[in-house]
Amino acid sequence: MMKLAYMYATPDVAPAKVTAVQGPIETAMRSIAQTGYSGVELLVCNPARIDRRALAAAIRDQGLDMPAVCTGEVYGQDGLSFADPDASRRQEAIDRMMASMDLASEYGAMVNVGRLRGRYVDGVAPQQTLDWIGAAITQCAATFPDVPIVLEPVNRNYANCLLTTGETCSFVRSLGVSSSA
Repeated sequence: MMKLAYMYATPDVAPAKVTAVQGPIETAMRSIAQTGYSGVELLVCNPARIDRRALAAAIRDQGLDMPAVCTGEVYGQDGLSFADPDASRRQEAIDRMMASMDLASEYGAMVNVGRLRGRYVDGVAPQQTLDWIGAAITQCAATFPDVPIVLEPVNRNYANCLLTTGETCSFVRSLGVSSSA
């Protein structure tokens, strides 16, 4: 049986032009369920600022599944990425990813990495950028081995590295972490 999920921008995400329901948790979950969806994908920015009890209660009360956590606004809103030339900002991006994985672990969900991977920037060798991305993903996968990471190939409007399915799959294989790619 096919199930459909719709994205909900959690309250830590600033009002934005995102393809997601926004607003109070209970109202949004009710709206998603009443519209006919059977699940909700969470779009997060800083999971530490989410009322996880209220979120879990609303998801449960509406009988929704929660298959995925999307990290796009970690980059979109706060500009954090695995490829930032500043090591402290890379670590902050990793910390946000781990918080997202911790949240996902409560639901048996996966975490999607799109824009959070970062971008090639002038003055940094492309291989260095890929090494930073790889190190971040490897660290996160080792810390939360039961939470799948989905490395999403995104279009050139949102990223400038790992744009195609082929190059993304090759990159994941090169990391030597368990994958279904």
